[in-house]
Amino acid sequence: MKRILKNRYELQGVIGRGGMGRVYKAADRLKNGAIVAVKELQADHLAKDKVDEALVQFQTEARILSR
Repeated sequence: MKRILKNRYELQGVIGRGGMGRVYKAADRLKNGAIVAVKELQADHLAKDKVDEALVQFQTEARILSR
């Protein structure tokens, strides 16, 4: 069974990995299955004082890339 995020994105596989998480190929169910990239932030290995900074950077990147 495929994993669905937010009842919208159907994950189809990992296309990249890094120190902060993974990037998945996904089909956007609200846009007729358009192929998109979904990035996952994994901050559980970071020190508490670095988590907020990583989240701000992640959100900034998401806004830039969504344009």
